[in-house]
Amino acid sequence: NSTTYSITIGGGGSSSVNTRGGTGGPSTIIGGTINETANGYTTLKYTSNGGITFYNVNVNCQVLLVAGGGGGGSHISTNGAGGGGAGGVGYGNITFSNSTTYSITIGGGGSSSVNTRGGTGGPSTIIGGTINETANGGGGGGGYNNGTASYAGGVPGGCGGGAGYSNAALRGGGVASLGSGSLSYFGRDGGSNGYPAGTGGGGGGGAGGTGFQASGNAAGAGGSGITWTLGGTTYGTYGGGGGAGGGTAASGGSGIGGTGTTNANGNPGTTNTGSGGGGCGSGKTSGAGGSGVCVIAFK
Repeated sequence: NSTTYSITIGGGGSSSVNTRGGTGGPSTIIGGTINETANGYTTLKYTSNGGITFYNVNVNCQVLLVAGGGGGGSHISTNGAGGGGAGGVGYGNITFSNSTTYSITIGGGGSSSVNTRGGTGGPSTIIGGTINETANGGGGGGGYNNGTASYAGGVPGGCGGGAGYSNAALRGGGVASLGSGSLSYFGRDGGSNGYPAGTGGGGGGGAGGTGFQASGNAAGAGGSGITWTLGGTTYGTYGGGGGAGGGTAASGGSGIGGTGTTNANGNPGTTNTGSGGGGCGSGKTSGAGGSGVCVIAFK
């Protein structure tokens, strides 16, 4: 499903000479679900692809743009697998121009995995006129299946995926690539594995904090997310990194990243927060990344 909003701002009634004044034009918002926050902002929340058009005026808006989180890694043995990196998180002001249609794409979460690295999350974008914003999807967590040691490294992305353990080698977390455009973008690297002290996996990077490196056999937790405020009021927290799994398990970042597991399927990142999925061991299925979101707010 997709949601497209058409917003018309009514003009003032005309002046007059020796007769009645003109009637002001109506202001309308048509399409989707509309919420008004307590501090006076009207917020339009996109959890799937859509668009927006303002008519009659240029409108300066507060915007949040979050990409999909990466899936956690899966290890064939009880050794560590990396947590998925969160999607890049961008926020700031955008002025939408009169009568210009902007297309909005919401990135899906990266796929879960069995005995390999997790999938990379999808990018979220706002494109139209002179605006071209992209939040990059989170990198998948590293995994291993006895045949592809290189897959243990964390995958680069909006936030980097954590590294899994393989063949007695140090594997680094994925490097963060954030996003591009006029918004301020946030994202951190994934954590490395526990070699040489142990076999733990690294946590996925979060928008607000680097994924934790494994400590010996102990898995690394996911990096923290970042909180978006609207008019001085907290709106929500986004982009928590996924926790690593395997021989031990670790928590996801900020309570929204997926928690890693030891001998069970990994936990997914929270939907519409762009958080990473949890890693797992013992040949189980890792947690998928959480889908992204876009919020446009104006007064």
